[in-house]
Amino acid sequence: MRACEYRQVNINKGGFLFSMAAQVPRLMLEFERKELARFTPCTFDNLGDVLEALAITHCELVLIHPFRDSNGRLSRLLSQLMALQAELPLLNFSAIKGKQREAYFAAVRSGMERDYAPMIEVFRKVVKTSS
Repeated sequence: MRACEYRQVNINKGGFLFSMAAQVPRLMLEFERKELARFTPCTFDNLGDVLEALAITHCELVLIHPFRDSNGRLSRLLSQLMALQAELPLLNFSAIKGKQREAYFAAVRSGMERDYAPMIEVFRKVVKTSS
């Protein structure tokens, strides 16, 4: 398997099962047509809309988990690109550690139910510490 190919195996982390490997190509097409088409370029006028865009795209990409490795880095890179499009500073993700790391994982799990409010709050803190 090359680094740019979608994973062919089902994976989990700490008992959390990501999208089934057989569904990844379809889910990535949907992600491109829905979330990426809706939120990129990320040129919204207010911070609330930008935070929502960051939260939704981040959750959805992490939940698909299209590759065996580097999904977190890819999701953060997409968030960085979107933040720069929105004229925000480079995002400082180092704020997500300790208790905040658990809040981040809980926010990802909430994204499974399309509840993005917890991830919006994670990104609000990240943006605040990035200024």
